[in-house]
Amino acid sequence: MKCNIFFATFLLSFHSLAAYPAVTVEGLCFRGVKERALRLELRIFSDSEAKWRGALVKYNGRDKPISLVTRYSEESSSPVDMPSTITTVWLEIYEGAITGEYELMTHGASVDALSYRSFANSKITHFFHDSNTTWTATQGCIW
Repeated sequence: MKCNIFFATFLLSFHSLAAYPAVTVEGLCFRGVKERALRLELRIFSDSEAKWRGALVKYNGRDKPISLVTRYSEESSSPVDMPSTITTVWLEIYEGAITGEYELMTHGASVDALSYRSFANSKITHFFHDSNTTWTATQGCIW
Protein backbone atom coordinates (compact mmCIF):
# COMPACT_ATOMS: atom_id res chain seq x y z
CA MET A 1 0.00 0.00 0.00
CA LYS A 2 2.85 2.41 0.82
CA CYS A 3 4.33 1.81 -2.61
CA ASN A 4 1.00 2.69 -4.29
CA ILE A 5 0.67 5.89 -2.24
CA PHE A 6 4.25 6.87 -3.07
CA PHE A 7 3.68 6.18 -6.77
CA ALA A 8 0.43 8.16 -6.80
CA THR A 9 2.14 11.07 -5.03
CA PHE A 10 5.01 10.93 -7.54
CA LEU A 11 2.61 11.00 -10.49
CA LEU A 12 0.66 13.92 -9.02
CA SER A 13 3.90 15.81 -8.36
CA PHE A 14 5.13 15.14 -11.88
CA HIS A 15 1.79 16.22 -13.31
CA SER A 16 1.88 19.40 -11.19
CA LEU A 17 5.37 20.27 -12.43
CA ALA A 18 4.33 19.66 -16.01
CA ALA A 19 1.28 21.91 -15.55
CA TYR A 20 3.44 24.77 -14.20
CA PRO A 21 6.52 25.03 -16.40
CA ALA A 22 7.24 28.57 -15.13
CA VAL A 23 8.52 27.29 -11.76
CA THR A 24 12.26 27.79 -11.42
CA VAL A 25 14.62 26.56 -8.70
CA GLU A 26 17.71 28.36 -7.48
CA GLY A 27 20.11 26.81 -5.00
CA LEU A 28 22.61 28.55 -2.74
CA CYS A 29 25.12 26.99 -0.34
CA PHE A 30 26.13 28.66 2.92
CA ARG A 31 28.50 28.13 5.85
CA GLY A 32 28.27 29.57 9.33
CA VAL A 33 30.45 32.65 9.89
CA LYS A 34 31.48 31.59 13.41
CA GLU A 35 30.65 27.89 13.20
CA ARG A 36 32.39 26.89 9.94
CA ALA A 37 31.13 23.31 10.25
CA LEU A 38 27.53 24.61 10.11
CA ARG A 39 26.40 24.28 6.50
CA LEU A 40 23.02 24.82 4.88
CA GLU A 41 21.43 24.75 1.47
CA LEU A 42 18.82 27.34 0.53
CA ARG A 43 16.50 26.42 -2.34
CA ILE A 44 14.31 29.18 -3.71
CA PHE A 45 11.29 28.26 -5.85
CA SER A 46 9.74 30.95 -8.05
CA ASP A 47 6.79 31.17 -10.39
CA SER A 48 6.86 34.46 -12.27
CA GLU A 49 3.41 33.90 -13.79
CA ALA A 50 1.74 33.37 -10.42
CA LYS A 51 4.03 35.94 -8.71
CA TRP A 52 4.86 33.35 -6.04
CA ARG A 53 8.08 32.47 -4.19
CA GLY A 54 8.80 29.88 -1.58
CA ALA A 55 11.92 28.29 -0.19
CA LEU A 56 13.40 25.59 1.98
CA VAL A 57 16.59 25.14 3.91
CA LYS A 58 18.38 21.89 4.50
CA TYR A 59 21.19 21.65 7.01
CA ASN A 60 24.07 19.35 6.18
CA GLY A 61 23.67 16.07 8.05
CA ARG A 62 19.90 16.46 8.48
CA ASP A 63 17.45 14.37 6.51
CA LYS A 64 14.44 16.69 6.46
CA PRO A 65 14.32 20.11 4.85
CA ILE A 66 12.60 23.00 6.64
CA SER A 67 9.89 24.92 4.77
CA LEU A 68 10.09 28.69 4.41
CA VAL A 69 7.31 31.09 3.46
CA THR A 70 7.99 34.58 2.18
CA ARG A 71 7.29 37.22 4.82
CA TYR A 72 8.34 40.15 2.64
CA SER A 73 10.79 41.25 -0.01
CA GLU A 74 11.93 44.82 -0.50
CA GLU A 75 14.19 46.52 -2.99
CA SER A 76 16.46 49.42 -2.04
CA SER A 77 17.37 51.83 -4.79
CA SER A 78 20.99 52.21 -5.83
CA PRO A 79 22.86 54.68 -8.04
CA VAL A 80 21.87 54.52 -11.70
CA ASP A 81 24.65 52.17 -12.86
CA MET A 82 24.46 49.86 -9.81
CA PRO A 83 22.09 46.93 -9.20
CA SER A 84 19.53 47.34 -6.43
CA THR A 85 19.84 45.65 -3.07
CA ILE A 86 17.03 43.17 -2.40
CA THR A 87 16.24 41.99 1.11
CA THR A 88 13.99 38.94 1.40
CA VAL A 89 12.74 37.59 4.72
CA TRP A 90 11.29 34.09 5.03
CA LEU A 91 9.45 32.63 8.00
CA GLU A 92 10.63 29.20 9.09
CA ILE A 93 7.83 26.64 9.48
CA TYR A 94 8.97 23.69 11.59
CA GLU A 95 6.55 20.99 12.76
CA GLY A 96 3.59 23.27 12.06
CA ALA A 97 4.88 26.30 14.00
CA ILE A 98 6.64 29.51 13.00
CA THR A 99 9.99 29.07 14.72
CA GLY A 100 12.28 31.67 13.19
CA GLU A 101 13.17 33.73 10.17
CA TYR A 102 15.86 33.85 7.52
CA GLU A 103 16.97 37.12 5.96
CA LEU A 104 18.78 37.13 2.60
CA MET A 105 20.38 40.24 1.13
CA THR A 106 21.44 40.27 -2.51
CA HIS A 107 22.99 42.95 -4.68
CA GLY A 108 22.38 42.03 -8.30
CA ALA A 109 23.78 38.52 -8.80
CA SER A 110 25.91 38.86 -5.66
CA VAL A 111 24.77 37.31 -2.36
CA ASP A 112 25.68 39.74 0.43
CA ALA A 113 24.40 38.03 3.58
CA LEU A 114 22.15 35.39 5.10
CA SER A 115 21.14 35.35 8.73
CA TYR A 116 18.80 33.23 10.84
CA ARG A 117 16.98 34.42 13.96
CA SER A 118 15.41 31.84 16.27
CA PHE A 119 12.10 32.97 17.77
CA ALA A 120 12.67 30.63 20.76
CA ASN A 121 15.75 32.42 22.10
CA SER A 122 16.34 35.36 19.69
CA LYS A 123 19.78 33.94 18.82
CA ILE A 124 21.05 35.18 15.45
CA THR A 125 23.31 33.02 13.29
CA HIS A 126 25.16 34.59 10.36
CA PHE A 127 26.12 32.69 7.23
CA PHE A 128 28.32 33.47 4.26
CA HIS A 129 27.66 32.35 0.70
CA ASP A 130 30.02 29.49 -0.14
CA SER A 131 30.54 30.18 -3.83
CA ASN A 132 33.16 27.42 -4.04
CA THR A 133 30.58 24.71 -3.32
CA THR A 134 28.82 23.19 -6.32
CA TRP A 135 25.01 23.05 -6.32
CA THR A 136 22.86 20.90 -8.60
CA ALA A 137 19.08 20.52 -8.67
CA THR A 138 19.35 16.76 -8.19
CA GLN A 139 22.06 16.62 -5.50
CA GLY A 140 21.82 19.99 -3.78
CA CYS A 141 25.04 21.36 -2.25
CA ILE A 142 27.95 19.05 -2.87
CA TRP A 143 30.08 19.66 0.18
